[in-house]
Amino acid sequence: MKLSYHSGLPMVNYMMSRTGINVGLKIAQFTANSFLPKTYLNDVDSLKPFLLLVNQNDLLTANEKDIIAIAEPIGIQDNIEFYTITVNKIRSLYTQKLNEVLKTKWYLNNNSSNVYCADSTATFFYLNQHIDVNELFENNDSMMNKNGEEIAFEGKLPYTDSLTVTFWGRSKNNIYGFPNLKLDEFDVTGNQVSHYDSHLSPSFEFNECTKRLTYTFKPKNIDNLIKIFISGKKYNYSNVVIQKAGSNFIFKNNNGNWFWNNYPSKTTLLN
Repeated sequence: MKLSYHSGLPMVNYMMSRTGINVGLKIAQFTANSFLPKTYLNDVDSLKPFLLLVNQNDLLTANEKDIIAIAEPIGIQDNIEFYTITVNKIRSLYTQKLNEVLKTKWYLNNNSSNVYCADSTATFFYLNQHIDVNELFENNDSMMNKNGEEIAFEGKLPYTDSLTVTFWGRSKNNIYGFPNLKLDEFDVTGNQVSHYDSHLSPSFEFNECTKRLTYTFKPKNIDNLIKIFISGKKYNYSNVVIQKAGSNFIFKNNNGNWFWNNYPSKTTLLN
């Protein structure tokens, strides 16, 4: 706060007592993948650079490293690094990422229509659209009609490599919290051999105040049964995607919307 005061560089902070939830989630989107345009920038009146603070002891995500890479260092004190970063540079990250996706050579997935992968051998892909994800992004409260827990996927995953599962979820605005992901694996005798609960997981991002959860796992046996549960209060979810970990996919859903690795795109990704 002292450096912001003396330098005139603004801070953007959502850990404040009077910050609205929706504003806080828009600000939290700064650390989401750069493929998502930062909608908070549309609400900024000034083009003045932001003040960026980085704790050297923090474990940074790839998305946070992308932001630091284009920022200008201005000082360091103890384990705290200070940078400035402009609105245009933050926006340029989105343009760069979109151009990378558009330039990629895509192969039609053998098992799914309207799904394309960058690796011609990355054939495994699963999508449960459930509802149009835009109903979540547009905050259609009438769709937030689920309570409790339901199974979003149940079956075998005959795959020996690691897989990544993602989904988008949201609750009504008057509900504190977001839908939760659980993944259980059972052997052929019905015994549970692994369990994951995303309740305290740091692996999430935001877009339009909607949460994207992600979890990477490796089935212990190709004959085991995998169950993925989503639970919450006055919630709904969309785009449960299971894909080969580390792979890149684009797909078009039933409503004609394009996605890259389950990140929505307002640009057509393949003609």
